Amino acid sequence: MILLFIVFIVVYIVSVIVTDHYIWNYTPWASVWDASSRETVQLLWNDITETATANGATVLPWKATLLGTVRHDGLVPWCDSVDLLVQGTREQCTATLVDLKLLPQRLLLPARDACFRIADSQSWPSITVHTADPVHTVLLGDMLVPHNYHSLLTLWYGSDYMSSCRSSKWTEKLSKRYIHCSTVQKSDPCITAYGHHFQYFVPINK
Repeated sequence: MILLFIVFIVVYIVSVIVTDHYIWNYTPWASVWDASSRETVQLLWNDITETATANGATVLPWKATLLGTVRHDGLVPWCDSVDLLVQGTREQCTATLVDLKLLPQRLLLPARDACFRIADSQSWPSITVHTADPVHTVLLGDMLVPHNYHSLLTLWYGSDYMSSCRSSKWTEKLSKRYIHCSTVQKSDPCITAYGHHFQYFVPINK
């Protein structure tokens, strides 16, 4: 028992050191996406869209992915999480989730405040899947988004969400650990910490 406790402590300390090293060496505005990870996300996105469409549901970008769609015409470069909303009737959403769970060569992972995350053979990159009743949509470029996207982004990121200083900072790579405010303040003069309700802003004077 004592040996197991010692092993647990050692593993915990190593994980904290590795995680903190990643956070302290995090470059706030550098892109976390390369060609391979973008391709994987696109394949997962296609799987979700095709499955939802087959069940009469619609897929929309959500949370940080909605922010990326509006502000970057794609993913937020420095945020490594991807969120999609499957919207439709309860039956359509349920059927979509069931079919997604049956997709071959796909890994299902738990997700905070969502149904699950779906990934390829590894835990990252992944897409977090949310569901909702049908909502009105508008076409933004070639992407369908919720018609009230401005209100949603204002709620989550503040009225100045189009500024790069208002952006989610969240890592799926390291057990979905939050980047703490003290670390954010020391790492960059203007950034937003990503809180439980997506409204936890940390204004920092330059």
